Amino acid sequence: MQLGMFTSGSPRFRALSGPRVDLGRGAWIQRVPGWLDGQVALFERLRSATHWASQQRQMYDRVVDVPRLLGAPPDPPEPLLSEARARLEAHTGWSLERISLALYRDGNDSVAWHGDRMGELRSSCVMAILSLGAQRRFLLRPSEGGRSVTLHLNGGDVLVMGGTIHETFEHAVPKESHADPRIAVMFRPSGRPNPT
Repeated sequence: MQLGMFTSGSPRFRALSGPRVDLGRGAWIQRVPGWLDGQVALFERLRSATHWASQQRQMYDRVVDVPRLLGAPPDPPEPLLSEARARLEAHTGWSLERISLALYRDGNDSVAWHGDRMGELRSSCVMAILSLGAQRRFLLRPSEGGRSVTLHLNGGDVLVMGGTIHETFEHAVPKESHADPRIAVMFRPSGRPNPT
């Protein structure tokens, strides 16, 4: 990966501002481009400090490799992840203590259409994805089928998804003919919103 392709310098967060886009059926998204300026420093720290693991999954009659690496936040905690979480919690009103990471090593790594398993929160909750590294396409479509929406998530962008999105929509990161590495940092709740 060529560092010159990404924003460099000391990382700093910008305001979490921008319109929410109503997707219908009670679901919405809010994309904040360039939320983390200088994101390449965090990308490099997470790529080297995270214990990345490959996983396998049962697919019909066979076991297949999950086409990306997964990890938990490094220990000791990365200060920028703690700051991101605090800012997202203040913005959304939700406790987002479940943090996980996915490393897309190249264009062959992907994630198929799915809705996140949120248990009792599936019908109404918030989650956020901080994208680091290379740009990748992020697709959304109604869970009952229909036309998909394509978002191009760049390094430093954050995507907040809320309402019924996990019940009424699916999302995917498709394979690409060529793509440089990307890390997705997911912030998910484990309970109801914080009282105000």
